[in-house]
Amino acid sequence: IIKRLSFIKYFYGFAREQSKLPPPQNYISVLMFHDSIELFLNLSAEFLKVNKKDPNFMEYFTEINKKLNDHELTQKISMDKLNKVRVLLKHKGLYPNLNDIEYFRVNTQNFFEENCPTIFGIKFIDISLLDLIQDEEVKNILEDAQNEFKSGEYKKSLEYISIAFYVLLKNYEENKKVYGRSPFDIGGDLRFIGSLSWDNNSKISDVGSMLKVIQEVLKIILLNLDYRKFIKFRQLTSDSVYE
Repeated sequence: IIKRLSFIKYFYGFAREQSKLPPPQNYISVLMFHDSIELFLNLSAEFLKVNKKDPNFMEYFTEINKKLNDHELTQKISMDKLNKVRVLLKHKGLYPNLNDIEYFRVNTQNFFEENCPTIFGIKFIDISLLDLIQDEEVKNILEDAQNEFKSGEYKKSLEYISIAFYVLLKNYEENKKVYGRSPFDIGGDLRFIGSLSWDNNSKISDVGSMLKVIQEVLKIILLNLDYRKFIKFRQLTSDSVYE
């Protein structure tokens, strides 16, 4: 259950990011918000052992409420609106307006926050995406980061996060090596340049630093990562990790 809830939260996160893009890119977020809610409703019906087979989107509310006794799913009216706008977009090509998208972003968040404790006894904010991570080494480091964050040690938390990122890259490269060489290697190890005892050694060191930065940029691009987000990430994390 927790792993599936983690995926739903992960998917919803994508929808939020998509909703903040300019038109027409943000239109897709309507479909994604709807799908994240439907995944939650499907899991809820399974968890509560709802008898009705393959209920439609709005029927989930009726069937799940039958199992909740003194409680009911919230946000039914706003989810009905989401469903109707989704049908207009997907089947008739009618675009949502920006106010609708903002409305759905807020109310989808409210839906999860209000209904997750009712159904599963866990706050939506407490669902961790760490359960989706397959690399155990990275997962353990991020658990340390999470613990530091909860303790108010935000700087240490960021350090653990940056370490986890580079461990993830290292392990990924190791798994992709062919004949002992990573396909993401760009040139050789340039760290020796700064130790050379040549005339104009400072200039050589500067060139080495510049080439090292170029190597890093190319590697991030080859790994198909968003370089702008990587730069922001690096600005927030400890420089010591990159040495």
